[in-house]
Amino acid sequence: MWESGHIVSPPPLGSAANVLSRVPMNHKDQQSPAEQSRTAPSGLGLYLMSASVSLVLLGGALFVVLMEFNHDIGVIGRERTGLSYMHDVKPLLIEMQRVRGRSEIALEGEAARDDPSIERQRRELARQLGVLDEDPRSALLGTRAVVEGLKEGLLLPPRGAVESFNHYNHLISMINHDLVQRAALHSNLILDSQPDTYALVDLMVNRLPRLIEAVGRLRGRVSGSIARDDTGRADERLTMIGTALVRAEQLELREHWENLVSGFPTLKARLHPAIAHADRVTDVFVRLSTGNMTMVSTEYFRLGTRAIARWSAVWDQAAEALDARLSARINVLRRDRVLATAGSALALVPLLLAVTILYRRNRRAVAALVARDQELERLSLTDTLTGLRNRRSLDAVFDRESRRARREGKGFAFAMLDVDHFKQYNDRYGHHAGDVALKGIAEAMRRTLCRGGDFLFRLGGEEFGFCFAAASAEEARVAAERVRSEIERVALAHEASAVADVVTVSIGTCYWDAAVYWDLDFAIRCADRALYEAKRAGRNRVALTDLGSLAPPRAKAAP
Repeated sequence: MWESGHIVSPPPLGSAANVLSRVPMNHKDQQSPAEQSRTAPSGLGLYLMSASVSLVLLGGALFVVLMEFNHDIGVIGRERTGLSYMHDVKPLLIEMQRVRGRSEIALEGEAARDDPSIERQRRELARQLGVLDEDPRSALLGTRAVVEGLKEGLLLPPRGAVESFNHYNHLISMINHDLVQRAALHSNLILDSQPDTYALVDLMVNRLPRLIEAVGRLRGRVSGSIARDDTGRADERLTMIGTALVRAEQLELREHWENLVSGFPTLKARLHPAIAHADRVTDVFVRLSTGNMTMVSTEYFRLGTRAIARWSAVWDQAAEALDARLSARINVLRRDRVLATAGSALALVPLLLAVTILYRRNRRAVAALVARDQELERLSLTDTLTGLRNRRSLDAVFDRESRRARREGKGFAFAMLDVDHFKQYNDRYGHHAGDVALKGIAEAMRRTLCRGGDFLFRLGGEEFGFCFAAASAEEARVAAERVRSEIERVALAHEASAVADVVTVSIGTCYWDAAVYWDLDFAIRCADRALYEAKRAGRNRVALTDLGSLAPPRAKAAP
């Protein structure tokens, strides 16, 4: 049945409308499975947090360990800096002692300052001290002021033998105590806790400089005494004092060294030959000093210089041994630092692996929950008997598809289908047969409306619905008629029907074009009115209400 015209005042909704009363839904119920999958907790945040905490804790521990290694390496590196500085200062000390000795030999009254070679040596020493003053190590070790004081003292010409001797003694004392010992202190060499390092530092900073200075003083005073004596003999008092001092320093060095290196046979074996040789050369020098024999001052000075050179060689070997030990300790620390870093990295692998396993388990659990929720949502939107969409699904589909049709410039059709005399069918054949008949009707609808834009619903009981975009009212009517005829063609026996001997349906369809937007409530009213007209006209037919571009009283403007 084709009914055209407009609806002025739709009648009150009958039983069909009551069945189609709207079911309120909250926001979560309206989410699609895809939206739920996106909004479901994935565990990624927990995984990232766990991994981050693990990295921070392990990284913090590694940072502390590496800082400790770097600190120890820096301390030993500073010790090596102090050692190299002392190594550069030692030639200045030896040369200063040489200048003092030559000044003693050359002094004849006030003539020492007139010796051009001594003056050249003094200026060369001042130049070397200037280079040392500009060395960054002087600032690092806090010795710059001492170096400047030495340079200024060298440029002051001494007056007289006693003043010259005391002047050079003061400068040499500044080198030994203020320069060498300060460098050893500020570089932490003196404070090193390793026994072998302490033994070598004590030998280089205290024992050897004192012995070398004792030999240098004996050499200078006795050489000067021989040079001033016409007979070529030395002053016995100066000789006795000097040789006693040298003997005492030799003895103290040997005893102290033996005690310190008793637990380090390798170190003892390395330095013992050099110390023994220096001892022998010094013994020869001391015996010559006390032999009461006549000799040339320069020859005696040369013997003293040889003894000093032997002890200077001992100092050099001690410096090499100390540098080798410091280098070995740095290498061990660097190796341990690499091992600590590698160990931390290896420890991080199982930690991250454990976190990753937990994350994957969590992901599987979350995926199972999402799948379950999606299945529950599908079931909540699907009629379990027929497999069609249910009334709850109609709310979302109708609004979405009607708006899409309007954007595409097409009209929209909504139809309601009711099985004729279905109560009598159930009474005649039973409710199980009624369920089978409803399934058959649903299958017939699927065969007929199978396009991508066709949506089928079971609205409740024996009532069905469908909606789709249509270019015209005639297209909507033809589609509804195809559904009706397909269901009749199934030929499900219905002997209790007053319409036909098979199951038939009545369909009420309404159509509107793209000019207006209808909400679902009003579309249900119009389709229900058309369905009422189809039943009143004798059932087993299609009734269509073509609204065209007429806006219903409760229609709202399309967004």
